[in-house]
Amino acid sequence: VPTISSAGSAPRAAALTTYPITASGGATKQPYVFTLNPGVLTVDPRPVTLTGTKVYDGTTTVDPSSLALSNLVGTDVVTITGSATTDSPNAKTYTAGAASPNGMTTSGLSLSNTNYTLTSGTITYTISQAPLTSTGLILADKVYDGTQNATTVKTNPVLNGLIAGDVVTVQTSVGSFSASDVGAYNVTTTQSLSGAAASNYQLSNPTSVSVVNITPKILTITGLTVNAKTYDGN
Repeated sequence: VPTISSAGSAPRAAALTTYPITASGGATKQPYVFTLNPGVLTVDPRPVTLTGTKVYDGTTTVDPSSLALSNLVGTDVVTITGSATTDSPNAKTYTAGAASPNGMTTSGLSLSNTNYTLTSGTITYTISQAPLTSTGLILADKVYDGTQNATTVKTNPVLNGLIAGDVVTVQTSVGSFSASDVGAYNVTTTQSLSGAAASNYQLSNPTSVSVVNITPKILTITGLTVNAKTYDGN
């Protein structure tokens, strides 16, 4: 039986190249006759998978160095250069070819090895939430009122790490006292983010504990009458 082969046998085969298909050796056996129609073997580029991530920075820029390649053959080394962008700067996962605003523009990327292609591969990129810290929260002491109800905020917290132009505010929920009597208590506060850009951030310290005092209530005495007396030296 003839052996079918091409000049593109490994490791010489390269993508975007055609190789003649030939037959050699072997003997025919009646009543069969082997006839080879000339043909070519075409090696197509291998699609690669790209994945990457960055922390939200308010831009759509994708740094090629943040992308990881997979679906390579053996020990092949492939580098990626150029530029790409996501449809929006918001924190979420983007996929090349997806409808806006969940897609990516990757036409500016290129691979160092022509045996691989980005055209039919999968490209995903995740922008993760940026960390914010809240500082400066001060709770007000309260005057004894016979209840364990929460106190009020004396000084509002400040958000650190916010990107210029982003609108994010912090909402504070104050816990109750463990007792109603005068004294010093640990009071827990829970903070959450709101605003147009809030979903792009994660608060690093959403809960905190402050020492808050319940102070004595001042009483006013009314209706007291003092009787007059004649001087007696006392």
